[in-house]
Amino acid sequence: MTEPIKFCSTADEFAEFSIFASDQEGKEVLADFGTLFSGDEVQGQFTQHEELHDLLLSTGDAKLNENRDSDSYWGDGGVGKGKNMLGQILMQVREKLRN
Repeated sequence: MTEPIKFCSTADEFAEFSIFASDQEGKEVLADFGTLFSGDEVQGQFTQHEELHDLLLSTGDAKLNENRDSDSYWGDGGVGKGKNMLGQILMQVREKLRN
């Protein structure tokens, strides 16, 4: 599953791939995909693509929140009660990029 992620050149492509994987594969794969996201694959997107790197660092110390009412795992469920895993992972990657 990591191979297709390496070819994502924009954040939109990355998000589309994650949505496709969860829609087509179901919750079990979504959980596996979440563990994948906590690894080097996500950080690789921000080290390989200068535009994404600069964009993420430009957020400073802001809380990153995926506001999507149709997704309470990757997003906040639209009402702030979801896990916001995408936001959490991006904030972890941002911290690693700073060091």
